[in-house]
Amino acid sequence: MSTKYKQFLNLSERHKRRRLAARQDDPNVCQSINNESDDTLSENEPVQISASHSAPSVSDNALYNDEESTADVHKDTFNGDEEADDNEGIAEEEVQEQEVNTDGGDDDEENEGSDADNTDAHSNDNISNFENDNAPQNLNDLKLKALKQLFLLANLKHKQGNMLLKTLHEFPFNLTFLPKDTRTLLETPTDVASRHVQYIDGGEYLHLGLQYTLIKKLKTLPEDILPETIQIDFSTDGAQIHKSGTTQFWPLQYRIYNCIDKKPIIAGVFKGTEKPSNPFQFFEHFVQELEEIREEGGVLINDRRYPIQIRCFIADAPARAFALNHYGHVSSNACSKCKIEGRRSAAMPFFRGTMIFPGTRHPLRTDQEYSELMDEDHHKGPSPLNRVLGLVTQVPFEPLHLLYVGNVKKVFTTHIHGKYGHVKLTKRKLDILDSRMMECRIYCPTEFNRRPNKISMFHHFKGTEFRQLLLYTAPAVLENVFDEDHYKHFLLLHCV
Repeated sequence: MSTKYKQFLNLSERHKRRRLAARQDDPNVCQSINNESDDTLSENEPVQISASHSAPSVSDNALYNDEESTADVHKDTFNGDEEADDNEGIAEEEVQEQEVNTDGGDDDEENEGSDADNTDAHSNDNISNFENDNAPQNLNDLKLKALKQLFLLANLKHKQGNMLLKTLHEFPFNLTFLPKDTRTLLETPTDVASRHVQYIDGGEYLHLGLQYTLIKKLKTLPEDILPETIQIDFSTDGAQIHKSGTTQFWPLQYRIYNCIDKKPIIAGVFKGTEKPSNPFQFFEHFVQELEEIREEGGVLINDRRYPIQIRCFIADAPARAFALNHYGHVSSNACSKCKIEGRRSAAMPFFRGTMIFPGTRHPLRTDQEYSELMDEDHHKGPSPLNRVLGLVTQVPFEPLHLLYVGNVKKVFTTHIHGKYGHVKLTKRKLDILDSRMMECRIYCPTEFNRRPNKISMFHHFKGTEFRQLLLYTAPAVLENVFDEDHYKHFLLLHCV
């Protein structure tokens, strides 16, 4: 018996179905089954025995022959089963080969159909692969910019920044694309600024560059919002570093007026123990760069020239007198807008010796007369700004120092401290003003730079706080606290 042969009852249901299907397809097996069925039917028929015939005699040889025939029948049956199993295995192999061939044909068709798609998508794959290759680099650049912005906003020192970068480099962060030094991250210029410091009368001056800082600023803005002509306001003013020290800075700064971002940009800075004494040395580099930019037709941004127009020069009275090179604001001919002549007051005891300018209608000055130095009592000498702007029409009197920090502060000094011959407010009235200001503080919108503070702290107010007080809160806060005449006098200033 073949080792491959198994009894039918021991087979699985699936194997039984396959063996039966193989036997039905085999003609020899089908014929043997038909013969067996015929023999079975003949055996079921009634047997007729003739009485005339005698019973057959069975000899030993016949019995032996019957046993051999029976063995041959069983042998044939076993051989038939083995052949059926072999046929079944061959049939299974043929079916598998047909399935493989069928799958192969389908794959060939799919490959033929996808060749065109692969050819069409070849360029798209290249683009996507290029983008995928550059994606980590772009992501790292964004991380570097974000970290740089964080360092600037937090005002980290170089030592602290180096410690942080070293930590991010090591395990478990492993951000090896970050630089190891803060100066590399912040793109600190390698050119030391001290090499460009110049010594002028009164101190030191460092010119950062108008064109350099302007181009750097404009390149950060979208090109579609850049104006056709860049309008610039520039100014200067002094500021002390320490309250107890004498060192002061005079930054020369400007802003782009017709741009969304109006933050001031520093073009140069002066440092000294006193104010700069020579306006020509102070404005020399700034004016020279302005003239060069005008000759070139403007600044070059993305292969396009943007012309520059100076709108105005803004400064308080002392800085304006320094820039225009005329006598100070307490002199008799100090006004740079008209030809009024002031005089010292002698009538009122509290204002004795104060310079006053009576009247309202006086002859006006012009840019041409101012540039020609027609009034010797007003001018000290020529101004360095005469080459770049009109010294009368483009140098306004700004309201911050003149009105808010000047007149409004003087009004409250008069009533709260009792200056200039006035009786100061009582403690009860001052508490009422403070409580009203605190009530306004609760409902103050965020559009104001500073929230209202107590009136008793007015000597610490900034210019924006005096402006808010004059234009918005004072008419409601001062009512029924100031005398009626003083209150109406303040309303006149409010309505101007």
